[in-house]
Amino acid sequence: MRRPFFAAFACFAAALAVPAVFAQDVPVSDSRYYLLPRTVYVGDPGRLVLPLDAAFSGAGGVVLDRPEQLPPDGDLVISRAEIENRGGQARLLVDFAAYVPGAVEFPVIKIGSFVFSGLRADIASILDAGPPENSRVLSPYAPPVPAPGTMEIIYAFALGIAALILGGAALGIWGLPWLSRYRQLRKRRQMVHGLLRELKQLRALLAGDAPAESLVLDRLNGELRRFLEFFIRCPCASMVPGEFLSLCGPGGEYGPFLGGLFGRCDRLRFGGIRAGRGEVLAILDEVQGFAETCENEEDTKVSGGRPLMGEAG
Repeated sequence: MRRPFFAAFACFAAALAVPAVFAQDVPVSDSRYYLLPRTVYVGDPGRLVLPLDAAFSGAGGVVLDRPEQLPPDGDLVISRAEIENRGGQARLLVDFAAYVPGAVEFPVIKIGSFVFSGLRADIASILDAGPPENSRVLSPYAPPVPAPGTMEIIYAFALGIAALILGGAALGIWGLPWLSRYRQLRKRRQMVHGLLRELKQLRALLAGDAPAESLVLDRLNGELRRFLEFFIRCPCASMVPGEFLSLCGPGGEYGPFLGGLFGRCDRLRFGGIRAGRGEVLAILDEVQGFAETCENEEDTKVSGGRPLMGEAG
């Protein structure tokens, strides 16, 4: 019973010893192999190329690319190993990536019946100090990339600020005087239209059946004096007809007209005679013509060089 057991054990041990007996250890010299690229940096993929002699001419086509076929991972990770036979020339190709700088030794690589040991690679690092011509430094942090259209927005904002400043300056130089004159002209038109509306009401009052000549003259006198106060720098409510003549001076355009108009109104109001409707209508027509003239003339002035109240600064 013991002999069959020992015979089976001997056969099993012999089977295990066969690969070791036929495994061929390949000596490696540093001058025989090279790296692609010539300088491999930490973390970068590289390839070790080892030319083989004529004894390996029939060993091509053996590839190790599965994790269980490759040596265990460490500071150097092998991703592929192959014996390539091209044009009658065999060579060992080992794809790898190293994660430590300096001289890194490859683990033992077994392909078929061949065992490769003693392989080494010099791994460079960009952080290593060296001569200035060979030294490499990390590039500085890149500035943040602006969003598309950022510079256009900045330029548009700057142009908008400049336009606001120039617009404010132009408004102060030309705009404010123009606005002031526009308000004055608008006020004068409002006064003229108010006087014309009052004249229209006085005509309707005069066209009634009841005598209203004295009432019409009283209202016309007060309304016309208030209208003139807008153009003349003195209170017209207390002025007599002669003062209008002296205020306007000789050669004034409206001085004689205003003096004569108020003189006629006073004679009809205080002369002791009843004013006729035709005379009152003639006075209303003259006042209406004067109001329309004041509306149409933009640079109306009172005699003596004094500016109108509506145009005074």
